[in-house]
Amino acid sequence: RRAGVVRAKRQIFTLQTARGGELDVILGVNGYVWISAHGGEVAGGQEVGVNRLEEVASAGVYSSVNAVVAGETRREIARVAGCVRALREGGVRVDEERVRRAYEVLVELEEGEDAGGEWVGGERGRRVVEVVLAGG
Repeated sequence: RRAGVVRAKRQIFTLQTARGGELDVILGVNGYVWISAHGGEVAGGQEVGVNRLEEVASAGVYSSVNAVVAGETRREIARVAGCVRALREGGVRVDEERVRRAYEVLVELEEGEDAGGEWVGGERGRRVVEVVLAGG
């Protein structure tokens, strides 16, 4: 069974979190995973294209000013990263569908009797993976 990030139709997606807004997730086929607060729209709501790339870049994409990321968003980034680690440690392919499902399962566990704590490893990680693999 092949585990880890696998090539898929979509390697980049946006995930709506329970408490921290939207996150952008990039699953690199080189094994690296990037999770960040969702990037805002380009000024004027225009799409970024090859012809507009220079304009967009000069509008602050390559700014030396770091954005302030809210505590809730940082916690959700950590939860999603924990889900990816749990899937990998469980020997499961890491793709968009499974990351989304693992995150949903984690949120459900936290709302139930397992509330409290943000760490997604050990027994909690195994439970998340079991539910994801069971399709439930």
